Amino acid sequence: MSRWPQHLTINAALTHNNTKYQNNSDDTMNPPMDPPPFEDLPIQMCTTINVQINNYRGAREVYVPWPAVRTVQSWLSELFNYGQPDQPQGNSDENEEEDEDMMETSDDSDSLSEFDDSSFDDSDDEEGGGETSENGQHPSQPQDARPTTRPTNNRIAYWIPDPQRDLIMKNKRGHVVTYVHRAIVLHKSDLYWVETNERVAIKRMSWEHIQASKGRMQEDFVKEIAALQYLSKFINGNNEQPHVMSANTIMANQSEVFIVMPYCANGDILVQVSESTLLNPYQGTPCLTEAAAKYWFRQMLTGLRTLQNARLCHRDLSPENFILLNNTTLMIDFGMCLRIPYSEDGTRHLISRRTACGKVPYMSPEVATHQPFDGHAVDIYSTGTVLLFMLTGLRLTGPITQDRMFDSMEPSKYGLSVDAMDLLRKMFRLNPVDRLKLDEIWAHPFLQT
Repeated sequence: MSRWPQHLTINAALTHNNTKYQNNSDDTMNPPMDPPPFEDLPIQMCTTINVQINNYRGAREVYVPWPAVRTVQSWLSELFNYGQPDQPQGNSDENEEEDEDMMETSDDSDSLSEFDDSSFDDSDDEEGGGETSENGQHPSQPQDARPTTRPTNNRIAYWIPDPQRDLIMKNKRGHVVTYVHRAIVLHKSDLYWVETNERVAIKRMSWEHIQASKGRMQEDFVKEIAALQYLSKFINGNNEQPHVMSANTIMANQSEVFIVMPYCANGDILVQVSESTLLNPYQGTPCLTEAAAKYWFRQMLTGLRTLQNARLCHRDLSPENFILLNNTTLMIDFGMCLRIPYSEDGTRHLISRRTACGKVPYMSPEVATHQPFDGHAVDIYSTGTVLLFMLTGLRLTGPITQDRMFDSMEPSKYGLSVDAMDLLRKMFRLNPVDRLKLDEIWAHPFLQT
């Protein structure tokens, strides 16, 4: 594994001016608040049936959405006697325990610095109660998002021809498993179902696993559903390319929940970098040209703008969470997403401290040390780590612990231009207040050529 140069070995508890790090973001922002909960909105019901498909012999199993809808809470209430039906669920972070599986280390990846994971001590993660109204909603930020599933009269179906061959991803954390499959959209004719040219990706999880993971894992499938519904409503009111993944359909039957999304055949940014023929001159690792990195980075910033305008914080941005649809990158995986608290006058608040979450190489210092955090600043930091990875093929082994780690770094030694290094330094500032804001990143010389 590549290591940070020995002469720059540092004490993780100190900053460049030898003072202990504290998140002083609240000097310029309102005090921390709990994030407002997502509303428990209805999802479509679906059924699994065997049908005859044109040009295929024998019946095939397909998923057919119904016009009827139910809330996730009512499903859980019926299946597991959980809570009261049709009531919004609060923020699952209030009782979340640290999920060690989410602290993904980078022992098999190239890295720039050392990281002491002893800082992940959740012994003091008591969280205060945020302001909510009687119906569980945050008083200053009502949610008006509505389900965005397409209307159906049972004439659309989704078919996974071969569950093994069409498996895109299997994500197992403990006993909880999430699957993503390629699927074909079918239309109903008078006599049989007809295969279309449309391909989709279907993310699925069983109700049993959803129930088992509740309060135990930070990546919350129920929260991801709510965030996608919220985002889809926001995106549908915006004519510009949001560079954020939305859901075509969200549906469920008695066994499983399904999120139907556009199918992206070109992989993700991780694949783009790993398959590149360009090698970093310092480490010999695959990387992108600066022009290619800028192309994707601009789209990532547009996705970040969409999130900020929607008052959301992703918390888990990484190369794997930017996938490619043709020549467009889309931000995905909103299972750790939080709504950012705002005052009635529109002033943004810090988010109250949470247990550390996300992948260690892309995690900001304040998230890693369980500090209250600015939802904008943590996503900016993580996006900077993705830019670093695209340009060098290198990953950090943990959050930046001193500003001088990058201040003393020679750009050419890592195959970076002076402008690229300057931008990274300013996106990685230890104090979140000192990091570049989104508009400042757009105006940086790195993106002007």
